[in-house]
Amino acid sequence: MRPLTYCEGLANALLRLQDAVAVFRNILFNVQQRRHINAMTRIITDLTRHIGILNYLHTKAGCTV
Repeated sequence: MRPLTYCEGLANALLRLQDAVAVFRNILFNVQQRRHINAMTRIITDLTRHIGILNYLHTKAGCTV
């Protein structure tokens, strides 16, 4: 379903990324091999960076939701 507004789309994207970080964090806790831990850390770091960018856009647009 398409968001009704730009701000709603940003808010939805933020929530989805936060959920993804939580899922990957749970996976990371069960990983044993160093190369898999490194890969999961890169994924979580990238997702966190994207959350920061979306937060910036959300604030710059003056969104209140």
